[in-house]
Amino acid sequence: MKIRLRRTNESDLDFVLGAEQSAENRIFVGAWTREQHRVAFDAKDLSHLIIETIEGKPVGYVILAGLADTNESIEFRRIVVTEKNQGYGKQALRQIKKLAFEELKAHRLWLDVKEENARARHIYKAEGFVAEGVLRDCLKIENGYESLFVMSMLRDEYESRFINKQPSLRIAAPEDAEEIAAVLAESFAEHESSYTAKAYAATVPTVDEIKQRFGEEKIWVALSSDEIVGTVSIIDKNKALYIRSMAILPEARGNRIGERLLKEIENYAVACNYQKLSLNTTPFLKRAIRLYKKFGFVRRGAGDLFGTPLLTMEKSLKSAAKFKREMKK
Repeated sequence: MKIRLRRTNESDLDFVLGAEQSAENRIFVGAWTREQHRVAFDAKDLSHLIIETIEGKPVGYVILAGLADTNESIEFRRIVVTEKNQGYGKQALRQIKKLAFEELKAHRLWLDVKEENARARHIYKAEGFVAEGVLRDCLKIENGYESLFVMSMLRDEYESRFINKQPSLRIAAPEDAEEIAAVLAESFAEHESSYTAKAYAATVPTVDEIKQRFGEEKIWVALSSDEIVGTVSIIDKNKALYIRSMAILPEARGNRIGERLLKEIENYAVACNYQKLSLNTTPFLKRAIRLYKKFGFVRRGAGDLFGTPLLTMEKSLKSAAKFKREMKK
């Protein structure tokens, strides 16, 4: 599910205080008083923002500092997310980078993270932040001292990695499951009313269900600015390579990502000596059907998924495999 950032206001304070004082968050962030948060609303050097879903449900908050810094160095001071394993934190982080570099014109975005928060350090590194050093034993805690890792990103690093890049493809990893689930949910949301409840649940798997697939399926993802915008998976089924869970985010459509994913699958299938590709779709996914026909799939039958009609489509790979063998001679 997609999120957005908005300015925090007085009515959000109970949510903010509850979020940072929860057992799962308070070990990583220092608690502020209600008045400290209230003062931050109007501080010229700070930006206090709520993370909320498109439907308006708050799922976290963010504090930026250094907006008036003459060195153009903005501090990513705090992020607190209340609903874990939904991809909200990663989405918020990407929006913060865009805000800092594209709107606030920062030269440097930096943060510190507690030594024991290894998961956060891994996410920041994956999102392009570079480790600068360690502030050793800089925090006094109840049973001793704690160190902070300082990490940062510069504007040219952001621009070279995240701006104006063609979508890339790669094999997915289990840690991508949250984003893959979000892509599937957003991509099929516009058609939810055309499915039965059970069929829609089967079409849009949960994060845990996607994680379970990694043992038996190969999953590809398409990335734009390091954000997953498309996905597809394959599984061996009756001596054919069965394609499922193909989805492209609405805003990423029109960039031939679907064609590239299908081509990647076909190359893999030919290399592994499969003779056929197969898939199921529904009559109301007309854009997808046009893509499959353009790519050489033909209709082979009809079926049913919990009361939702299905179309079976196949593509023979015999000619492609034969051509590849001849080219090797």
